[in-house]
Amino acid sequence: MSGLPHTLDNLCKKEKDKVIDMLKQLNELKKRCATLEKDLSEKQLENQRLTGQTEGMSHQLEATQAKLIEYIELSKESQAQIEQLSLKLQRADADKKVLSARYRDSQAEVSSLRDQIRQMRMKHERVHVNAGITCKIVTCDKSSNTIDTALNLRDQAVQFPIESTFIEVLQPSVPNQMATSQMFQSMSVSNNSPYRDSSRSIENIPEYSNLQTETDDDLTKLICILNDF
Repeated sequence: MSGLPHTLDNLCKKEKDKVIDMLKQLNELKKRCATLEKDLSEKQLENQRLTGQTEGMSHQLEATQAKLIEYIELSKESQAQIEQLSLKLQRADADKKVLSARYRDSQAEVSSLRDQIRQMRMKHERVHVNAGITCKIVTCDKSSNTIDTALNLRDQAVQFPIESTFIEVLQPSVPNQMATSQMFQSMSVSNNSPYRDSSRSIENIPEYSNLQTETDDDLTKLICILNDF
C-alpha cells in the first residue's frame, strides 16, 4: 500500500505533462489557424482584385473584338477600293498608251504637213519669181515698142498688182502702186542693159518665143491668175 501513492503521483505527473503538451499544441494550432485566416483574407482580397481586373480585361477584350470586326469590314472595303483603283489605273495606262500612239501619229502628220507646206511655199515662191521674170520680159518687149503701151501695162499692173517675192525684193516698204511704178521703171532697159546682151538677149530666151504672140488680154488674165495665188 505504501507504493500506491507513489504510482498515482507518477501517473498524474505523466498525464499532467501530456495535458501541458496538448495545450501547447492547441496554442500552436490556434496560431496556425490565425495565420491561415489572415492568409485567407489576403487571398480573398487578391481574388477580388483579380476578379475586377478580369472583368476590366473582359470589357477591353469585347471592345477589341468589336474594333477588330470593324477593321475587318474596313479592310474588305479597302480591298474592294484597291481593286477598283487598280482597274482604273490599268485603264488609265491603256488610255495613256493609246494617247501616246495618237500623239506620235499626230506629230508625224504635223511633220508631214509642215514638209508639204514648205514644199508648197517653195513652189509658190518659184512660181512668183518665174512670173515676175516672165512679166518683166514681156514688159521689156512691149515697152520697147511705144510709151503708150508701157503706160497701158503700168495701169494694168496697178489695177492687178502682183504680190510676189520679186516685187518685195525690189522695195518691201513701198506701197503697191509705187513698187509697181519702180518695177516698170527698172524694166525700161536700154541697149546697154544685160537684157540686150548677146548672150542674154530677149530673142535667145525660150519664154520670149512663147510669150511674144500673147495679146494684152492674155497678159491681164495671167496677172489675175497670179494674184489668186
